[in-house]
Amino acid sequence: MPEVLMSYKLALSIWNYEAYTEPKTLEEVIAETAAAGLGLEFWPDWKDQKDLYQPENRSRLIELAKNIPSSLHGGKVNTLEEHINQIEAARDTSSRVIVVHNDHLRLGTNEFDPSLVKEIAQIAKSCGVSIALENADRDGAFETLCEGLSAAPELSVCLDIGHLHCAGDRPFRDYISTFGDRIVHLHLQDVYMTPGTLKAISDSHRPPGDCQIPRDEWLCLLEWMETSNFDGFAVLEIRPFTPIEIAQRTSAFLQSLAKPTEL
Repeated sequence: MPEVLMSYKLALSIWNYEAYTEPKTLEEVIAETAAAGLGLEFWPDWKDQKDLYQPENRSRLIELAKNIPSSLHGGKVNTLEEHINQIEAARDTSSRVIVVHNDHLRLGTNEFDPSLVKEIAQIAKSCGVSIALENADRDGAFETLCEGLSAAPELSVCLDIGHLHCAGDRPFRDYISTFGDRIVHLHLQDVYMTPGTLKAISDSHRPPGDCQIPRDEWLCLLEWMETSNFDGFAVLEIRPFTPIEIAQRTSAFLQSLAKPTEL
């Protein structure tokens, strides 16, 4: 596979492997991903074992992660104790980021507690881990992200490019100009758009460059990554190709964007 451009790390999500009827073992997933020179984003559950982040199961997770750069995707957690468990799993696997959704922090509900979120983020920081709030895939995502980050300045951002276009509430440049210095993690996917509109049909999860996110948007992302010296993960949450094919297609597409246009 061509060398990945700039300083970011291209990574797969174990979610990608959920699409196959004859799945590999998690150990085989790790071996394949590591051999391709990619990082990996863990989720808390796998086909043959749930709750990988729990202390009683964590020895397997630590063994799996010892030879590959990793991040964690948060599970369905709400309490301080549940978040601390994930933070300790990230610490024990040398994972720099935990991706969380709005509902993991009760953001947008009457139960949202900024002091609790601040405590979670501060505990994570003490362990060398960033809590990265992922933008949602529906209208109002931009404002909700603003609310969470304003309430808890210790939070970081996971910017999901496909979600941004599914929400359709703000252009990419607005997200970058507002949250750029707090973006530590990326999820990359392309989406199909409703004909004649700028609204995504669904959360399509296709390789970058395969659908209808405009080329200028990808160029804008690449320019920001370069000028900001982004050195985090660019995680591919994509189907239906095999995960290694996904990485190869994405790497080739991003490198093609970086080449100067011939006159």
